[in-house]
Amino acid sequence: MTDPSQTTDSAFPRFSRLRRRHEFTTFIMATAAVLAARGPADADDSGDQPRRPNIVFILADDLGYTDVACFGSRYYETPNIDRLAAEGMRLLSHHHCQNCAPTRAALMSGQYGARTGVYTVGGIDRFDWSRRPLRPVDNVTSLPLDRDTIARQLKQAGYATGMFGKWHLGENGEYHPSRRGFDEAICSAGKHFNFATNPKTPYPQGRYLADFLTDRAVDFITRRKDQPFFLYLPHFGVHSPHQAKPELIERFRDKPAVGGHHDPTYAAMIYSVDESVGRILRTLDELQLAERTVVVFTSDNGGVGGYGREGLHKAGEITDNAPLRSGKGSLYEGGTREPFVVRWPGVVKPGSVCDVPTIHVDLYATFLELGAAPRPRQVLDGESLLTLWRVPVVAAALAGLAVALLKIPVWQPLVIAIKMLGDVSVP
Repeated sequence: MTDPSQTTDSAFPRFSRLRRRHEFTTFIMATAAVLAARGPADADDSGDQPRRPNIVFILADDLGYTDVACFGSRYYETPNIDRLAAEGMRLLSHHHCQNCAPTRAALMSGQYGARTGVYTVGGIDRFDWSRRPLRPVDNVTSLPLDRDTIARQLKQAGYATGMFGKWHLGENGEYHPSRRGFDEAICSAGKHFNFATNPKTPYPQGRYLADFLTDRAVDFITRRKDQPFFLYLPHFGVHSPHQAKPELIERFRDKPAVGGHHDPTYAAMIYSVDESVGRILRTLDELQLAERTVVVFTSDNGGVGGYGREGLHKAGEITDNAPLRSGKGSLYEGGTREPFVVRWPGVVKPGSVCDVPTIHVDLYATFLELGAAPRPRQVLDGESLLTLWRVPVVAAALAGLAVALLKIPVWQPLVIAIKMLGDVSVP
């Protein structure tokens, strides 16, 4: 009897063809998997090193989950954020802390509050805690100096780094962002007109804070366009005091309310933040940087509203996070779940969505991987989101290969698995 292990291909030509097809397909799939893992980094002009993307991170303040049109509002107008979503991905289950300082500490350090000690805003005596069952844990108000910020790590990797806006992690001496890894940093919060800056920076009388911060951001991008850059633009809008440009208030003055979205001043503040996003996107387009720039937009915590439905005092409510419960300051999703949009041309599938739960500490690990930056001294609590961002594009490419090359039954389980990875159609 012939030993099957010694049988030549010529004895079974059909088997030979299938084996060669199997080997070729395996090679194609392996190559695609490697490319998916590496991402679409192009070689730089010298051809020696992969080109790392620029990173633009825009953070709104107190903007609720449904305070943008692409996340459900039929009253507020956000055409530029909507454009960003149409050209990128919406993350539908992204979470931050219940208020701003702990979120910002997590974003900059990659650590939860239990490690940084930043649990809330200010000290424990900010509210009358004596009426509560337990004494709150003492709160740290400045990010500890032994935590390497994401800006410091990206700077070590060769990025130009800039921050313009609300820092809220300590501004004196060594705590100022200019001493925490940012090449350029201007802090400002508290007022939208006649605002103070740290360091003191001149601006035209009557300038609106969101416009001033965007002026600085656009200038930073323009001057730093020839090297990889990390721009962190943490707006003070739409935090109280609720102040807006008069012409924008008039835009919404007679617009009918929709649900809990009703306030023309608040709508005008949102519109100003959206204008900022539009100016950043136009600058990237004009400088031909859009194709190699990752743009992320989100908010630090939930909107101020939704308390009445929880039987709480409604004073100060300006918006509504429905269908989410409660709002800023609450551990219900109205306080912690944020609108999140990312655009990365050629990598993130336009118009895609992801409902995998993600959280603030994941962004540090994500930006670290994007910039091929060294790991910090501290432990990181998050996971890189790049796999989630790439999945729809990678899955579509792999599924296309599967449909074209893998028609034999033995590959069907793999095709099914690939289909499950992303929103793609496999026959």
